[in-house]
Amino acid sequence: MKYIYKIFFLILLIPTLSFGQSHEIDSLNHLLGNAQNDTTEIDLLLEIANYSKRQNIDSAITIAHKALNQSSTIKDYVRVANANKQIGILFYIKGQYDSALEHFVASRDAWEIIDDLKGVSRANNNIGIIYKNQGKYSKAIEIYKRTEIIQIELNDSDGLARTYNNIANSYRSIGNYSTAIDYSFKSLKIHEVLNNKQEIATTYNNIGQIFSKQENYEKAIKYYEKCLTISNEIESDMDIFNSYNNIAEIYKEKKNADQALTYAQKGLELSLKIEYKKGTALSYSSIASIYAEMGNFNNSLNYYKKSLIIQEEIGNKSGAATANIGIGEFYMHENTHSTAVKYLHKALEYAQETGSLQDISEASKLLSLSYEQLKQYQEAFQYQMLYKQIGDSLELQANVKKFTQLNMQHEFDNIQHQKELKQHQKDLLAKQELKQQYLISVFSIGGFILIFIFAIYTLKNYREKQTANQLLSKQNKEITDSILYAKRIQQAVLPTRKLFVSLIPDYFILFKPRDIVSGDFYWMAKHKNSIVITAADCTGHGVPGAFMSMLGLTFLNEIVSNAETLEADLILNDLRDNVINSLQQDDPNLETRDGMDISLCVINLDTLALQYAGAYNPLIHIRNNELFELKADKMPIGRHIRKNKPFTKKEIQLKKGDKLYLYSDGYTDQFGGEKGRKFQSRNFKRLLLETSNNPMDKQKELLNQTLTDWQGELEQLDDIIVIGLMV
Repeated sequence: MKYIYKIFFLILLIPTLSFGQSHEIDSLNHLLGNAQNDTTEIDLLLEIANYSKRQNIDSAITIAHKALNQSSTIKDYVRVANANKQIGILFYIKGQYDSALEHFVASRDAWEIIDDLKGVSRANNNIGIIYKNQGKYSKAIEIYKRTEIIQIELNDSDGLARTYNNIANSYRSIGNYSTAIDYSFKSLKIHEVLNNKQEIATTYNNIGQIFSKQENYEKAIKYYEKCLTISNEIESDMDIFNSYNNIAEIYKEKKNADQALTYAQKGLELSLKIEYKKGTALSYSSIASIYAEMGNFNNSLNYYKKSLIIQEEIGNKSGAATANIGIGEFYMHENTHSTAVKYLHKALEYAQETGSLQDISEASKLLSLSYEQLKQYQEAFQYQMLYKQIGDSLELQANVKKFTQLNMQHEFDNIQHQKELKQHQKDLLAKQELKQQYLISVFSIGGFILIFIFAIYTLKNYREKQTANQLLSKQNKEITDSILYAKRIQQAVLPTRKLFVSLIPDYFILFKPRDIVSGDFYWMAKHKNSIVITAADCTGHGVPGAFMSMLGLTFLNEIVSNAETLEADLILNDLRDNVINSLQQDDPNLETRDGMDISLCVINLDTLALQYAGAYNPLIHIRNNELFELKADKMPIGRHIRKNKPFTKKEIQLKKGDKLYLYSDGYTDQFGGEKGRKFQSRNFKRLLLETSNNPMDKQKELLNQTLTDWQGELEQLDDIIVIGLMV
């Protein structure tokens, strides 16, 4: 469940109603019926729309549009601005950011027509919020910085503090927490001077979120509780509700389900009291997820269904997607996959409408798993492909986010450098002027001397540029040398040919990193009278993948060397625990899920008994020209919805002459051929079977040549590892 992130919008010129009974809308409608002029009617419509958003967002949008039309007719630009802002807020709540942006821009245009710079700055803040939620962090911060200049000129302290909070939120979103904290405390200082308790509470809430993102949960709770104290003091129901939910999420992260449930239920009680339907639906989903963590699946289902009813009633498609996924997971847990598929399809439909890549990824992955259980393999493959496609998009999104952070830091450093350079140039200019005056007064041939100095200065600049270019070339070489050195380290920790030959003489390893270093790795170890062999595919490739591979190799060595007896499934269970703990993967809101897919075999050299366990990667066994596939568990080594489910051990009795193949998905996923398609698993298995009667070194040669021919001029997309063994 995602945290509730507070958003700062223009304060309505019309007083906002506190949460209360529905009869107040009736009272407003009565006043509307007796309105004496257009402006009063518009004000009442906007007030009704603002109140109605807690009951029915679509109805609120219709009412606000009516106010906008009437404002436009009479050319009342203040009310045109406010109506557009109100509609923008409603579309923001629905998650329809493009529509929200359109109306926030229209609101700013209206303020510009009447030259109201304060209105322009507040509208810019709303536009920045949309950019942030669309992942356009540079644009968001750029517009906030322009707003900051306007507000300083207007001496708009309250608006400036809100802008600082928005800048903090943007920096928090890209992981620049130190800058986010700095801007949050700038905002807090101004609000404390103004004694604006409402915004002090909000800023405490935002600081709590920053510490939460850093997984500093004690400080996060401290600031959430500060927010809660002030919110109770000023009777701000919405801030109280947000605090309850945020504290509940912290306790859920700390695996304290009882405390999490206590605060989530407090949030639920408050939302019911103030008739805040979206909050009620959110609380139901939060409680459902807590019950699921506790293993109380029936209660979890009950609360997800309650949430779904309200989410669909108020038109919150994002919340409806979350609820449908939760219900689908329940029926998967009950092995009622036909029912699970119905809810997961609905979740996917909602997710595609909102454009949420996370929800699309989760729904498509679960659909693939359910269809596989229903033996509808074509559909399972279709949704697995969608899941991988979205996974690539999410990885790209995460990389873009990281690049944005680095780029913004570079821009900040560059600005500071430019300031220092300008000051240095001013100092130099002053010194040069004094020197010139002195030279002119002392020497009659000063002109010649100046020309001489200029020539030297030009030569110096030329040499400095040459030095800079040489330095850049040197730095590039140092980076490449470092990666090449990392390659040598990675190769050094991989099993040696000598080890393989001493244990299984007839084998091959086809190992083709996409980059200099690899995210795929292979590993072998001898333990008493058994050997352990693995082929693994870590998240990513290149340097990030290589780091993960080093973790995997380290943990496997430690686990196997400390084991009394070797059990393939227990090795993977321990490996998963080590990866989750080392990467601190206890945040369900993480946008990336680092880990690895792996196939692992334990072979008793005396009895030839084989144990196999796998995370997504299967094992191929060929005997007498017949191919058998030992399927892997559909979960990775890393954080996953099934992280508490143990891996499955499969056992077979090997015979002399049997052949085993372990591999990653790099070979099967390589694009190529006449139509530029993936090689695919079925073609790979057919190829293994067709070449299996050849000696192992010849099989490697045939596999490599087939891949080269298939790939053609296309780039290699992923690291590739294939291990072949003859018993």
